[in-house]
Amino acid sequence: MNIKTAEKQLVEAKRLLEQARDLLSQETVTDEQRAEATALRERAMKMRSDADLLHSIESATKNLVVAETEEKNAEKPAGQWGDFGDYVGAILEAKAGGQRDPRLFWVPRDSEDIKMDQQQSRARKALSGATGATGGFLMPEQFLPAMQQAMLTQSTVMPRVTRIPMAARTVNLPVVDYTQTLPEGEPRQFGGVQAFYQNEGDESEDSEPKFREHTLTAHELAIYTEANNSLLADAGVSLEAFLNSSMGMGGALTWKIEYKLFRGTGVGQPLGIVNAPCTIAVAREAANLVEYLDLARMDENALPSSGLAWWASISLKSQLRMLKDDANNNIWAEAAAGLPATLLGYPIYFTDKLPRIGSKGDIVLADWSYYLFGDRQAATLDVSAEASFRRNRTAFRLIHRHDGSPWMNAPMTLADTLTEVSPFVVLDSTVS
Repeated sequence: MNIKTAEKQLVEAKRLLEQARDLLSQETVTDEQRAEATALRERAMKMRSDADLLHSIESATKNLVVAETEEKNAEKPAGQWGDFGDYVGAILEAKAGGQRDPRLFWVPRDSEDIKMDQQQSRARKALSGATGATGGFLMPEQFLPAMQQAMLTQSTVMPRVTRIPMAARTVNLPVVDYTQTLPEGEPRQFGGVQAFYQNEGDESEDSEPKFREHTLTAHELAIYTEANNSLLADAGVSLEAFLNSSMGMGGALTWKIEYKLFRGTGVGQPLGIVNAPCTIAVAREAANLVEYLDLARMDENALPSSGLAWWASISLKSQLRMLKDDANNNIWAEAAAGLPATLLGYPIYFTDKLPRIGSKGDIVLADWSYYLFGDRQAATLDVSAEASFRRNRTAFRLIHRHDGSPWMNAPMTLADTLTEVSPFVVLDSTVS
C-alpha cells in the first residue's frame, strides 16, 4: 500500500460511514440494518487506521532520509562532491540551461591563469557565461589524486620523470649549463664549478657556475569518448572508474602521454627522447637485428647512473631473450621475486610505444630523472548528451595540460674532453 492507496482508503472509509449514517437515520431501524451499520463502521475505522499507519511510516522514513543526508553532508568537507556521478550530473544540468552548481568552475580554452584555488576559479567562471567547445569544467581537486595515481600505476615511465608543477602556462626553469669548454680533468656536469688544491696563503682561483633557462609550455591533450546511457545508468558502473581505468579515459591519457615522451616532436606536444638533441644514437651492427655489441655500445654511451633502464619494442622480445655475449653466456636474466627482467644488469621493460625492430629507437637506455614533465594540474572535463542524443549516448571530453622534455640540450662531454655520454641512448636505424 502506497500513499495514493491510503488516500483512496480514506475516501472509501468516509463513504462507508455515510452509508452507516443513512441506515441509522431512518424512522424505523431494524436489527439487520443496525448490524449492517455496525459492520460498515468497523470496516471504515479499519481503513482509516491502516491509512494513518502508512502516513506515519512514510513520514518517519522521510525524516530518516533527511537526517542521513544531513549527517553525510556534515561529514563531507565543504565544496566536495558526493561522487564523480554528482559532478557529471551537475555539468549536464548546467549545459541544459538549468541552475549551475556553485562548485562548477568553467575554464576557457588556452586560459593563461588557471589556478587551483577556488576564489580565482570563481572569478574565471564569471568571465564566461557560455559553455561549449571553447573550454571545460575544472576537474575537482578531490578527483585529481585518483587520476594521477592511475597514470603512475599504468606507466613504467611516469613514476621516473621529474615532475614540475606549472603555476602558469609557460614556466622558465634555471638548469646547469654544462656545455662550456673546460680544460682536461675538469668535470662539466657541475656547470663550471671547479675544485682546486691550494697551499697556505695562495689566492683562491675564480670559479663561477653557469646556468641557462629551460622552458616548458603546457600543451592541451584532448581525450574524447562516448558511453551508452543505459550502461552509465547501471548502478554497477562507476563513472570515476571509467575515468581512471586502464581501459577507459585514464588509460588513453596515460598511453598518449607516454608515447609522446618517447617519440614526441616538441611542436605542440612534448619532446620525446628519441628526437631530443641530447640523445645519442648508436649505429647498429646489422640491419633489422639487435646484437650484443649494439647493447654494449649503448651502455658505453650512457651517462653513469643508478636510474638507467631499458625500454624495448615488443617486436624485440624473442631476439633479446636469446642474446649471448662473446663467451656464449646469456645476457638476459628472467624476472624474479617481483623484480623486472634485466639486460646487462639494467631492468628492461617492453612497450608498444616504440617502433618496430630495425627502426631508430626500437630499444632505448634511459634515466628518466633527466626528463622534466611539466604538469599544469588543471584538467578539465566537458560532458554533452546532445551530440549523440539519437543514439542514446553521452559524450565526454577530458583535456589535460602538460609539457615535457629532457633538460639537457646536448650530450655531455666528460673530463677527458673527448668522451660524450647522455642519460638517453637509442639504437639507430643506420648500420655501422
